[in-house]
Amino acid sequence: MVALTTPCVVCRKTVVVGSGYIAVELAGILSTLGSDVTLVVRYDKVLRSFDSMLSDTLMEELKNSGVKITPFSKVCVQSFFTSTDISKYND
Repeated sequence: MVALTTPCVVCRKTVVVGSGYIAVELAGILSTLGSDVTLVVRYDKVLRSFDSMLSDTLMEELKNSGVKITPFSKVCVQSFFTSTDISKYND
């Protein structure tokens, strides 16, 4: 159990990939804890399957709290594994 007085270590800069409620919540929490957060979103807004008023309001609140949102973004991942290493993990 962690006591409330225990200091929390948070990265200075964090990138959160996703637009669902878990990514949005994580971005908000990390921003509140002092991290410079960028939320990478594939389409135009977060929580696209939710009510548009909720989604639009949440986008504004995230921006107002300091979260940088990058809409219409894709993430490319460079693997340090060889193709044989990757095939082992895909089996």
